[in-house]
Amino acid sequence: MSFVNAAPETISAAAADLASISTTIGAANATVAVYTTRLAAAGADEVSAALATLFGSHGRLYQAVSLRAAEFHEQFTQALAAASISYSTAETTSTALMHDALSVLNAPSQALLGRPLIGNGTNGGPGQKAVLEAIPFRRRSRHGRFAERATQQTLYERNQNGNSSRFRVHRTAAAGDQQTRRRAGACRAVRRGDRGRVTRHVRPDAPRR
Repeated sequence: MSFVNAAPETISAAAADLASISTTIGAANATVAVYTTRLAAAGADEVSAALATLFGSHGRLYQAVSLRAAEFHEQFTQALAAASISYSTAETTSTALMHDALSVLNAPSQALLGRPLIGNGTNGGPGQKAVLEAIPFRRRSRHGRFAERATQQTLYERNQNGNSSRFRVHRTAAAGDQQTRRRAGACRAVRRGDRGRVTRHVRPDAPRR
């Protein structure tokens, strides 16, 4: 798996900046080429002629090195521009393939329901949130009985204006768990024939007989 994140538009902008820098440096080198490679001697003596020849050789060496650097700069700029084109092509191809795959997956649902299976849903109508909050969450126990228990998020929204909303949430959740355990124990007692235990678990507040 590759961890490289590439932005084709950023790479293309960097290649354009490098090309502009190369043009500026090339123009500057061409302007000073005559003045740095062909120096006139300061005097008619041998020392002045030797110094002019020495500095002229340094100027010619600089121009040669600048030419090699400009060639490398041009190659690097071209490689960067080619990379930008490659990344853009790969991104376009991947997007097209993903769109084709989604079209294949959504075709049956689109034909049957008139809506895609994978995609953005529609906004809910007015009053749907209140209807959903009024429906309690049902959780089936392993003995086949249902224990109605509101979720903590719904309880928090109903009691968000009270000072003890969080405590009510935890007490209600704990009461739901205790009721579920009592019903499960009652089912086990029925299988063993213990009617007294059924009475205690089903009606813990009823007087004992």
